Amino acid sequence: MTEDNRDYGLDFLKIIFCFMILFLHKPTALGFWKYLPMRSIVAIAVPGFFAISGYLLVMRGDITRKIYTKVIPRYVSVFLIWSSAYWVTNWVREHDGWDGFLFYVVENSEGWHLWYLKCLIQILLFYPLLRAIVEKKNLFILYTVFWFILVGVRFIFTYIHPINWYYLRLLQVPLFEMSGFVAGTWSGYYPEEALGLVLIGGGFIHHIKQMENPKKYNGWFILMYLFGLLTTILLGVYEYYKMPENMLLGIMEPFNGYLLISVCGFMGFILINLTYSDWMKRVIQFLAPLTLGVYCIHPLVIRLVKHYYDLYGRTYDALLYFLIAFISFAIIWVMRTVIPKRLRAWIL
Repeated sequence: MTEDNRDYGLDFLKIIFCFMILFLHKPTALGFWKYLPMRSIVAIAVPGFFAISGYLLVMRGDITRKIYTKVIPRYVSVFLIWSSAYWVTNWVREHDGWDGFLFYVVENSEGWHLWYLKCLIQILLFYPLLRAIVEKKNLFILYTVFWFILVGVRFIFTYIHPINWYYLRLLQVPLFEMSGFVAGTWSGYYPEEALGLVLIGGGFIHHIKQMENPKKYNGWFILMYLFGLLTTILLGVYEYYKMPENMLLGIMEPFNGYLLISVCGFMGFILINLTYSDWMKRVIQFLAPLTLGVYCIHPLVIRLVKHYYDLYGRTYDALLYFLIAFISFAIIWVMRTVIPKRLRAWIL
């Protein structure tokens, strides 16, 4: 931590991952061959957010009381407030009556991106179990191997040989979410899948910060990142020719093991090599607190921008992206300025 108790490396990563998320979700007019490498670069965003959460909430020490009295209630509040915003706006837009409103609540199709918060809440409910895993080195190694075997390779196996997807119900224990829609996504993300990103990714950050001379591993960090990036691109090309109807769906799932390896290499290189000048620190201090709010609001901004995008014709992808980013950050900055500090944490 720095002299002002701020970890600029982690805050910088949060900002980078936030901009990656905006690219993941924005509409695009790019063709496949231009879109694939860019989409592959930003595919590490969600694993990165989970890893940072894992380090801050699980790896740095036992904060059980704070988790149950402050962290979980805060995340539940943010999740419900923003989910309600998406339910209501979609209901008003579609004029579907009360049946339609209840359908949006159950399906959560408009607040799909909030699955991240939901999974994080469900994981933190079992916080003592998480601490028990990370406190025992052998148990942590066993869990890591278990996760990579049962979760990290499952999407790759769909290309080699179709799996019996009923085995995924094991990943639902003990929460038993039976549908991707209920989980808040189309792909059926389960908390047990995200748990690996939290523990393994968070453990990797913790290990780096304990190293005496981490820079000697720079070459390995670069290889880890490139391994994941090239694997993603090559599988994308394979999918383009063999399974065009599923194009880029499976290979970009955040629970692919190669993406976790890639994001760990990316974070390792950033954390041990970047230094921050005074002006960079000021920018990080300004942007980092806005990232969760931007994550929550950006689909609404995309919908607004798309309305004028469709109304006034096609615009450049880069202009569209920066417009979405600027409006999202500006709105959250205004909200943080206007909303009293005591209420701010429960909304943003």
